[in-house]
Amino acid sequence: MSLVVQCHTRVPLGPGAGLSRQLDVLRDGVPAVEFEAVCEALDCDVQSATGGGGALLALTKQVLVGGAEHAEVDGNGWIIRVDNRVVKCSGLYGQGGGEIDTPLFHALLEEYVAFLSDPQKRPRALPLVSARP
Repeated sequence: MSLVVQCHTRVPLGPGAGLSRQLDVLRDGVPAVEFEAVCEALDCDVQSATGGGGALLALTKQVLVGGAEHAEVDGNGWIIRVDNRVVKCSGLYGQGGGEIDTPLFHALLEEYVAFLSDPQKRPRALPLVSARP
């Protein structure tokens, strides 16, 4: 299973369809379904590397290293719950939800925060590799 984190600026999806997300996880060039809700939650609720992105990254790391048992972030459209095993994303407005392994979430969030911190927002496509901080 080869997963790739893809970060890019938003692109128009067509008349009446709005804009794309800035974050996707791909498997063989196709969005991996099990990451859809998590990518949507991050794209919706994490707007900057120093604000929401940095804060969520710090909370996730704190949970992973044992500094906290769990953390919960209530954003604009999602609630993100983190414990040392799994991250659960729940939509506040009927978007559904999803969950992934906490170390994998941390790696995904690190890549997204790196993209957001780039003033030029250069596209990124990197292997998604889970590692404990």
